[in-house]
Amino acid sequence: MPCAECGREIEARGVRCSTCAAALHRECAKKVLGRWYCRRCYKQAKKTAKFELMARRDYLERKLPKKIW
Repeated sequence: MPCAECGREIEARGVRCSTCAAALHRECAKKVLGRWYCRRCYKQAKKTAKFELMARRDYLERKLPKKIW
């Protein structure tokens, strides 16, 4: 099966994009918050991850207001 990014065959260490399910080498894929993405989906995933981290931080600040991070 060819890699969606570079076009070479994937032998052992292949992953799938979390959004579009394209097959990729680990070297060609980008990882954000534990999920793998292709180059096309990475830009949107980066924005989504930023909002997820902000929501987590906001929740923790409400739960533990005097905790220094």
